[in-house]
Amino acid sequence: ALVGPSGAGKSTVLKLLTRELIADEGQVVVAGRELSSMGVRHIPQLRRAIAYVPQDYPLLPGRNLEENVKFALSVLGWPRARAGERCDEVLELVGLSDKRGSNAEELSGGERQRAAIARAVACAPKILLADEPTGALDSNTGKQVMDLFEGLNREGITIVLITHDLDIA
Repeated sequence: ALVGPSGAGKSTVLKLLTRELIADEGQVVVAGRELSSMGVRHIPQLRRAIAYVPQDYPLLPGRNLEENVKFALSVLGWPRARAGERCDEVLELVGLSDKRGSNAEELSGGERQRAAIARAVACAPKILLADEPTGALDSNTGKQVMDLFEGLNREGITIVLITHDLDIA
């Protein structure tokens, strides 16, 4: 977990980990790869190993939850049948199977956050970056999200959590 006040550089660290920024000094090594010397053509491959859940949990408007999850898979070229199976798996994982046909705008804040997590983990990342994943949630829903992260971590996904809250960390 990265904990600190606003302006401390937490979001900058995320940008360094995804190579949106290049470090002025030192080294940034992610999944065994030093990023500042990485060629531009290798960045997409790096980003396939890293999933990102931003704090505002953006979903594609006017599309239902299933379409939101499958979109992430289609961008990576997953076959439709396998994308459908994987969508079923991750919606079950985050407890949203019953909401698959709901549009993003119809979901509560906690459901949107879990939907964003489902979309992020659908591609089976090695690393999950989560920026203030519980910041806009009530304490019960925040606990559910943290329990979900613990389960993902037990499955082998490294979680990098950005938060202001020491209790969440």
